[in-house]
Amino acid sequence: MKFEPRFPAILAIGVLAGSAAFQIAFANNTDTDANISELTGDFTPSSLKDDWEERSFRKNTDYNIVDLDGAKVLHAYTNGTASLLYREQVISLKDTPQITWSWKIDRTFPNDKEKVRAGDDFPARVYVAAQIGFLPWETLAITYVWASDTPKGETWTNPFTEKGVMMALQSGDEFVGQWAMESRNLADDFKTLFDVDLDEISAYAVMLDGDNTGVEGNAWFGNIKFSAASE
Repeated sequence: MKFEPRFPAILAIGVLAGSAAFQIAFANNTDTDANISELTGDFTPSSLKDDWEERSFRKNTDYNIVDLDGAKVLHAYTNGTASLLYREQVISLKDTPQITWSWKIDRTFPNDKEKVRAGDDFPARVYVAAQIGFLPWETLAITYVWASDTPKGETWTNPFTEKGVMMALQSGDEFVGQWAMESRNLADDFKTLFDVDLDEISAYAVMLDGDNTGVEGNAWFGNIKFSAASE
């Protein structure tokens, strides 16, 4: 799938997912709370309806809440489809720079061209985006991916925009069918990848897409949490 500005946040992660016509301009009604120790982007039937929005690029990935392994989680299913589930929320990187989530996939994709536009499909993605100016295109984004072929730990420029960077946190089949827990310091990652010191992000998202390669797949996402930096 394509990674370019695609967060209709309202369309400001335009740097993100890659559909050619996606430029994002964050809305002014984002939630904000700079004085808390933890924020949670949870997945429940009510939050899915009230807090999250979907942006379609090629039909719609099927997103729904399911009971799995003793918890309510977000299930995503693609069969050649591509849509992004995003939430506009200002998150302080001074107070809560640590992002944590869990994810699981049922397969990787037969795809050795993940770093180019034609192969930009991944079994699972989590996006974070930061508005760095007043104009819609003044946005930076990091896409954390579960890669099929690209080695774990590699980073590369989004094939659709220089304002986005991709990072492979998982890769290959070793943990297919198992929950993987991820934790990243967003302030540190934006500094390392873009050489900027950010005070906040403006939106975040999850995605499963198979539009470029026509693949089928399932992914599951646990709640996304923001907290104080890990020691």
